[in-house]
Amino acid sequence: MAAIIGIDADILFVKNSTISSLTKGGIATASIGSGGTGYSLNDVLTVTGGASQDEAATFLVTSETSGVVDGITKIYEGSGYQTTDTGMATTVLPTGGTGCTIDCDTINPLVRPIWSTDDTEWTLLVNDGTYSWNLFPERNEFSINISVDIAEHKVFVQSPSDAWVGKARLYMDWSGSMSGYLDTSNDTIFEGMKEGEDLWVLFINSKTNDAPNDDEPPAQYWLGKIILGSVDMSTPNEDYVTLDVDFSGNGELYRSEMPY
Repeated sequence: MAAIIGIDADILFVKNSTISSLTKGGIATASIGSGGTGYSLNDVLTVTGGASQDEAATFLVTSETSGVVDGITKIYEGSGYQTTDTGMATTVLPTGGTGCTIDCDTINPLVRPIWSTDDTEWTLLVNDGTYSWNLFPERNEFSINISVDIAEHKVFVQSPSDAWVGKARLYMDWSGSMSGYLDTSNDTIFEGMKEGEDLWVLFINSKTNDAPNDDEPPAQYWLGKIILGSVDMSTPNEDYVTLDVDFSGNGELYRSEMPY
């Protein structure tokens, strides 16, 4: 029997123009300001020193020398950081290291919405309140199709037994559809259609997916920019008004990662 994973699916979207000129965001790349003392491998550092921090970034200690941190990898990018945030203080779990600081080298203004495991819902206002994601109406359903162009190479041969076709992979493309109940308080989809806007869309298969930390969004998702191809609304006699959207992907489709 096939597993049913889409009952609690979520679809969130935000206009590309809303985020393209922001100077705050998640930490895309960082470096160690001070290595501190008393740290161990696999300690988790929570970056608490951002001047305008909205959601704390976290890093994993991947290398240390006599308790001094000299290697880190990002777990969660956080939001509300700026490239002027240097020497940021950190807290650590599970050991008692002190004094390690992080410098924000580059940011990505596109950040994930904040997830609350207590309420199992999204806090859609993110990036120090600079922009907000929109939640696609209830009864979320979506489909994603990924296709690849394949070219054929046929070389002249004398014998039919040698007439094999060579093939090569070319460009990838993706498209899909989504549907839900109509939300009369939000016209972002219609505005995006009329204005020809790119929308960043976040597709979450299930809100029960495990994430590395309890306060992070579900770990499995699709993310990419789309161009809306059609928006259909139907008004049945005995049910809610539904909104059906077809779209084409614009650029790369990301799977459980942010496009840094």
